[in-house]
Amino acid sequence: MSAFIVSTYHINALVSFATSPGTIPAHARDPVQYIFNGALLYLRPQHAASVLYAQNVRSVNARYRENEPDREIHFTRINTSHLTPADIVKACDCLSYQSCETDDWEMTEAYVILDAIRTRAVRELCKGSTVWALDAPVHATV
Repeated sequence: MSAFIVSTYHINALVSFATSPGTIPAHARDPVQYIFNGALLYLRPQHAASVLYAQNVRSVNARYRENEPDREIHFTRINTSHLTPADIVKACDCLSYQSCETDDWEMTEAYVILDAIRTRAVRELCKGSTVWALDAPVHATV
């Protein structure tokens, strides 16, 4: 498995999507929230970008036994109107794959933030669906 540091654009696009008012579903007009270390937090763009970038660098360093310092990432809002929610889900999957090389990946704030962004994109992707619980149709064969 190989890992690389994603572009600043990649991280800024994910954070921009999650924090843009146009992406917040009508039934969830509140900002993106996540729970980390027992605290309810709100996704703040600069903080989220920094956390995601730092974990990505940490992961690549762990994978290749390097000690590359992470530089400061500056959040810049990206117009994500050309990206679909499916694009955001795949971009989240990519960053997750590049950031999972540390033993504590699933306990990091980056993991939780990325999951919150992915959840926001999945909600947008499913907008308009009224399906909740599934029952077999009357004439279905199982």
